[in-house]
Amino acid sequence: MTMEKTHKLVDSIRSDYLDKVIGQDIYPRITGISTKDNPLAVVCVFFLRKATKSLDAICSLCEAGFHEDALVLARVIFEHGLNAQYMAAKLTLAESSNAALSFIYDGDEQRVTRLAHLMKLKSEGKCLSWISEIEASNPVQAQTMQKPANFDKKSLEKMALDVGGEWGCWYHFLYWSVSKLTHPSGLGSHTYLEDVDVESSGALSVALTLHYALVRAMLGMLGLESSHPDLEAAVLKIIKQP
Repeated sequence: MTMEKTHKLVDSIRSDYLDKVIGQDIYPRITGISTKDNPLAVVCVFFLRKATKSLDAICSLCEAGFHEDALVLARVIFEHGLNAQYMAAKLTLAESSNAALSFIYDGDEQRVTRLAHLMKLKSEGKCLSWISEIEASNPVQAQTMQKPANFDKKSLEKMALDVGGEWGCWYHFLYWSVSKLTHPSGLGSHTYLEDVDVESSGALSVALTLHYALVRAMLGMLGLESSHPDLEAAVLKIIKQP
């Protein structure tokens, strides 16, 4: 793909998808839901904001010719999307809400665990200047919420196995291939060590498809399915363009 075609594809993603569909329709719908006592709304707002920012950054990287770095960011969208799909695949709204609450609790638990580790380093006289700055911005070291009665947190692999379908295949093939670019492994070195003509179209298509799947999952569990047609039409229009 020539840089001219890359710019054309990026312009289409930004104007036809990010601006018209996500910005003018999906974003106001999801962020307009009250997050008070609503863990599903909390995680969906977070997922949407994070994934949309990553997709926009992927567009910028592809415009500059940084194909591999764009794919690394696509991994972020996949992980958020799989979490959302895992929640959306629950049989009842209560189960979906519990999975969302478990996601929020897990983040808080990780914070507490990390701070405890930093206190151990401090007692050993290590990294003191770094720890003092972290302590100043993280005064609360105790758990800020109760652990859900039915704590529901699984690894990405187990979530992918539970969800199955396209997400299972994406985990086993797409996620693996993208992850090898992230880790310091020889598996992802060929495009750097050899004279390989790498196109940006693949990274853009992967990122757009993952973002679409993430948004589709969120709309489903939030009861906003009416936005599906416009969302799907925009994606198909972009993917099928010459």
